[in-house]
Amino acid sequence: MIPTKLIVAGVVTVVLLAAGAAVWLHYRGLLEEINVLRENNVALETAVDLKDREIFSLELQAASAKGRMEKAQADIAEAREQAERVRTIFADHDFDRLAKAKPGLISRKMQKATAKVWAEIEEVGNE
Repeated sequence: MIPTKLIVAGVVTVVLLAAGAAVWLHYRGLLEEINVLRENNVALETAVDLKDREIFSLELQAASAKGRMEKAQADIAEAREQAERVRTIFADHDFDRLAKAKPGLISRKMQKATAKVWAEIEEVGNE
């Protein structure tokens, strides 16, 4: 018969070997998980960097659009002022009477002014 101490020693050895193998397998699994997490971290950092660049680009575009919009609003305000000035001029003059009295003068001035307005409209349209 096998002595009890030898059986106990054998069982303890098997248990220790099994526990060691389990610890070793767990350790290897943790190392693999750490590698996957590192790779994921690099991918996330890259994605965050790209998003930061995109946000910066969008902020620049928004600032540029705001500047263009402010300029357009200023141009519209100036055009309204000019239109009001023209309305005032037309309201203060009796062009029918003036045209009858001096037809050549009115015709030339109106043609020049019309040409100037069309040139300005074309210039604004080309911007």
